Amino acid sequence: PILPFMYLQFVVDGILITLDKQTPLMIFSLTDSGLRIAIISLIVPISGVQGLLFVMMFSNIFTCMLSFWLLAKTCKPKLDVWGFFLRPFLCSLLGSTAFFIDFGSSFERLIIKSLLCFGLYRLTVGKIWNVDYPTSNKNNCLQY
Repeated sequence: PILPFMYLQFVVDGILITLDKQTPLMIFSLTDSGLRIAIISLIVPISGVQGLLFVMMFSNIFTCMLSFWLLAKTCKPKLDVWGFFLRPFLCSLLGSTAFFIDFGSSFERLIIKSLLCFGLYRLTVGKIWNVDYPTSNKNNCLQY
């Protein structure tokens, strides 16, 4: 459950570094390290490995949210709910549904999985012919 936050933090940090925001990122990193040390010293002696996993999850989500907040503050992006939340959710739902199909003959399974994969392709590609290329605004943030 933490991998999307780790990936998002990596990508957002790379974007922020290109926008010359290294100092706030260093402050976030130092804050995160201090919190990790404090929470580890308090929780790990009591709950062991589960506490360590909790600290890792909390720390990664905390740092990801701080970086994402700084990116949103810097670029003031327009939030695309369909493209940012609903489309990935539907794609993961279709992909997991295709994995669990196990009824009918092998030909019927092939047809159903092919249709689900086509739906997944259609959702991820979105507009096939109208491709919007990013442009840069005054804050050097990409706009679509």
